[in-house]
Amino acid sequence: MIESLLAPRRGRGDSHNNWIRFQGAGHQVVQRLEISEQTFHRWRNQYWGMKAKEAKRLKELEQENTRLKRAVAELTLDKQIIREAVDFLGKA
Repeated sequence: MIESLLAPRRGRGDSHNNWIRFQGAGHQVVQRLEISEQTFHRWRNQYWGMKAKEAKRLKELEQENTRLKRAVAELTLDKQIIREAVDFLGKA
């Protein structure tokens, strides 16, 4: 069974997506996917017991969170630039 789950590696994204299918394979997974033990344990701690649908939703939420953080950073920078401009013009 494990051989059928360990399809040829196609990239990092595939490694992440395949993780859900073979949570208990341990050392074989680490070797086949060419990942570190640390990565394996991090994935295990994060995704153990999750269904594929739940893991997909988590990934979508993480991407949305990253997008929103970028938006906040850009708006904060815009606010700082405007504040500096107002301060400069106020002193002139």
